[in-house]
Amino acid sequence: MNSNDTTTLTQTETAAEPKFTNVRPVYTTHDDETGTRLQVALPGVAKEDLKLTVQDGLLNLEAVRRDVKTPLRYQLSARLANRLDGEAVSANLEHGVLEVRVPLKAEAQPRSIAIQ
Repeated sequence: MNSNDTTTLTQTETAAEPKFTNVRPVYTTHDDETGTRLQVALPGVAKEDLKLTVQDGLLNLEAVRRDVKTPLRYQLSARLANRLDGEAVSANLEHGVLEVRVPLKAEAQPRSIAIQ
């Protein structure tokens, strides 16, 4: 066996990572006069294993569930409508459901017009 074979074996052994099953989570959306609410089912996911980002108008969710025999990797991406404020996103994880709120931009919110 030459040194290249040994290096290859070592790299293979150290590169072993846990196998994940990729899953698209179940979700619902609801629009109202204040913005959009996204609810995502993430049973068994800890807050520490959840990543939510917004970049270039795209909301990205990545989460890992580790308490099962084969760990699950949840992934979801959603394009935010131009009327939504991606800078003001808020999120809360409770009882295995992530609720993400994306408010309307100020200029997209309904306003009353005084009649003279």
